[in-house]
Amino acid sequence: GFDREDLDPSAGVNLRLGLSSNLSLDATYNPDFSQVESDAALVTVNERFALFFPEKRPFFLEGIELFATPNQLVYTRQIVNPLVGGKVTTKFGRHNVAHLVALDEQAGADALFTVTRVRRDIGANSTGGLTVTTRDQDGAFNRLAAGDVRVVFGKLYYVAGQLGGSWTRDVRDGAERSSPLWEAEFDRTGRSWGFNYKLTGIGEDFSALAGFVPRVGVTTARAFNRFSFYGARGALVEQFTFFFGPN
Repeated sequence: GFDREDLDPSAGVNLRLGLSSNLSLDATYNPDFSQVESDAALVTVNERFALFFPEKRPFFLEGIELFATPNQLVYTRQIVNPLVGGKVTTKFGRHNVAHLVALDEQAGADALFTVTRVRRDIGANSTGGLTVTTRDQDGAFNRLAAGDVRVVFGKLYYVAGQLGGSWTRDVRDGAERSSPLWEAEFDRTGRSWGFNYKLTGIGEDFSALAGFVPRVGVTTARAFNRFSFYGARGALVEQFTFFFGPN
């Protein structure tokens, strides 16, 4: 036979306040993401590294561009099952500030996330930024801080860099570890000649539990070059582009 159980209702609240043209506040309690578009299927070829899925949940998508940082140090999909969350985004003068706090329901103990990103406009096209993230759960923690800069000059060139580190304590043995992260980049975007030279180093014990850094303990170098030739309109060859460079 059929036995109807007692009702077990669940409710959630979403709030968005536009306090001014440059200041907004988002808050959520027990959000319902059941109507969010499903993730596209990915094939696991190399199981050593995690798969990346783009963020699609409305609460996290609002103002997500303000959390953008080199090396994907902010990845809100790490907050899997948020119970409560709050977000503040504002701009004053040349500064953009975005701050996110969320309590993630997990088996055993909830995890508390905080993410702060501050970016300052420098001149017409250059920027500087600071990113700080934390994750605390049952005595374990992960702290991350990194600064980055991007300077555009000569209309065709930019140089960019990032320097930071992480500090982590494991709940299993209480051991603490830290490691650096650094990056340097030089780019030219010209019509006939362009290049991008990048050098990135990630320490062996680097950990970004509020970001997406799937591979650590590695230094990578890339030298990408491009030459383009443009013929006359209607010629046999109107454009020819040649790429080369080692990784």
